[in-house]
Amino acid sequence: MIKHLFLSALAFGLFATLAPAQNTDPKPMPPALDSTDGYRINYEITRRVDGQNIKIMVVTDGGNGGGGEPEMPSTITLNQSVGIFSTGASLGDPQMPMPKGTPGWDGKDDDGAERVIIKPTQETFGMDFEKRQFTRAMHSKHDPEKKTYYYNEALSTPKDWKESKKTKTIAGFECNKATCTLDEVEYTVWYTTALPGTFSPLSTIFPPSAGVVLALESDDQAYTTLSVEQHVKVAKPAAIVADAVQLTPDEMKAKRREFAQKAMSEGGNIRIRRN
Repeated sequence: MIKHLFLSALAFGLFATLAPAQNTDPKPMPPALDSTDGYRINYEITRRVDGQNIKIMVVTDGGNGGGGEPEMPSTITLNQSVGIFSTGASLGDPQMPMPKGTPGWDGKDDDGAERVIIKPTQETFGMDFEKRQFTRAMHSKHDPEKKTYYYNEALSTPKDWKESKKTKTIAGFECNKATCTLDEVEYTVWYTTALPGTFSPLSTIFPPSAGVVLALESDDQAYTTLSVEQHVKVAKPAAIVADAVQLTPDEMKAKRREFAQKAMSEGGNIRIRRN
């Protein structure tokens, strides 16, 4: 028996951070077609969760394996892998484990049934350092128009970026401290100049000069580097298809919410496969 879970998250866009489900979409996003020399950073991401804006719906095949709504934690932890090369970066879709408190939150129920998280959208993320641009692309099998949507966002540095003399070591690299404010939220940033180039996992908190962010934190979220893999092959970001529709970030959020609601409303028609 396989249980399907839908996670409706309107506050933090958590649909973009769920573990990839099996993709039956007839029009998948184009894969990255090329790779190049670079390095890979593996981040752990912690985000505060507003439980009032999250709903979990469990759909089973009628067996005795469960039901009910598990409690959501106050924070979630995700893992994200980022491949960085001389002219850009390819950001992996952050992976989220099942919430603690859910029976078998590690992926298996007590009766051995497998859990599959159904994602209403499939997304890719890339950065172009030469254009100083972040691109997010999305499509969904719940879209009647079967379109790919995307938006571009400039790589930018907060105006109040302030350097500090403090340092600390993260993942074996000496890091410098900086502070800044984004959307009235204060951030502490730790970056190293021991890795080539300039990079941050957040496109709106880029160091103003050479430096690679290995950690940043605010009251609502934190990124911490778990490991750095140097001198490896990394995938280049997937190309945007020719007929893709460009949206604003707010329009993209609205589209994601629309597809999430359709996914939940269509849940009764999902074919449940048995082990």
